[in-house]
Amino acid sequence: MRRALLLGSSLVVLLAAPLAVGQALPAPSTQATLVATVVGLRNNNGIVDLGLYQSAYWLQDRGRITRCRARITNRVATCTMNVPAAGTYALAFGHDENINGRVDQGFLGIPLEGYGFSNDVRPVLSAPGFDACRFVHRGVGSMAVRMTAQY
Repeated sequence: MRRALLLGSSLVVLLAAPLAVGQALPAPSTQATLVATVVGLRNNNGIVDLGLYQSAYWLQDRGRITRCRARITNRVATCTMNVPAAGTYALAFGHDENINGRVDQGFLGIPLEGYGFSNDVRPVLSAPGFDACRFVHRGVGSMAVRMTAQY
């Protein structure tokens, strides 16, 4: 809602401002973005913490290219992230229901809170490899990725 209001306000200002003769319109944004949507969350508690990675250092903090924390509405969370360039990437997320900064784990490291990966990869006994989760971003425009939470 807030984004819609800001966008609406921006459009009103843009449309109300007269252009001088010969003045060029602003160039469209060339920033590449990724819109990551997580569905199937079991509740609206806490946040969803997403990380965008390339193959080096997959699932390691130092290997995360960007991080996005999203609020949950109607059991769905959406993040828009900038992508630095064309390339192969993968996403991983955790549903931090109690906002303690991590996905809580039980016996044998089994997650007690939701998690997931791009391509909806479902791990068996350990985290999936980068190749199973990877996707290619062209480096221009916006790309949407949808993932389903696993519990």
